[in-house]
Amino acid sequence: MTDRGSTSWSAPPPVSAGPAPGLMYGGFWIRTLAYLIDTLLLIAAAIGLTATTGITFFKITSQQFHSTNFNSVGVFVSPTLAGFLLWFIYFCGLWTFAGQTVGMVPFGLRVVRAADGRRLGPGRAIGRFLGLLLSFVALAIGVIWVAADRNKQGWHDKLARTVVVRGTASSPVSVASSESAPEPPADQ
Repeated sequence: MTDRGSTSWSAPPPVSAGPAPGLMYGGFWIRTLAYLIDTLLLIAAAIGLTATTGITFFKITSQQFHSTNFNSVGVFVSPTLAGFLLWFIYFCGLWTFAGQTVGMVPFGLRVVRAADGRRLGPGRAIGRFLGLLLSFVALAIGVIWVAADRNKQGWHDKLARTVVVRGTASSPVSVASSESAPEPPADQ
């Protein structure tokens, strides 16, 4: 029989909740809320620009469905080339130059390179945007993937080698600055 008092037990070391001390990965729901804010802003911008310039950013069409037991009207919203360019410029521009979109700001979220926490260059931002389109086209599975992934990465994050992080109350998000080390080429 062993002496139970002689064996000491200690708790395992804490598991990191993020990529660095004071940072947490941005989870599915907070990122969804940020994306909804961005979507509302972009819809408002598209409506305002349409009213002032006459450029159509999306088309709304309806289709009537009839059967013996069922009558319905379906409404479809489809982007135009101008609408695609508006979203492209908004997301890629803000990810590149600010590291976050307007919808991410209230939650302290930032998109950074997974390898070193630096800002995205234009090439990586474009790759992430194209990956985001792919993630939505695949029945949004690539976006929903964030909920199950250990590092909270969607397909678009994995393709572009990025992560979304947020700072804790004691440690706000800070992206590595160019003063601390030379910045590698932006297209990485």
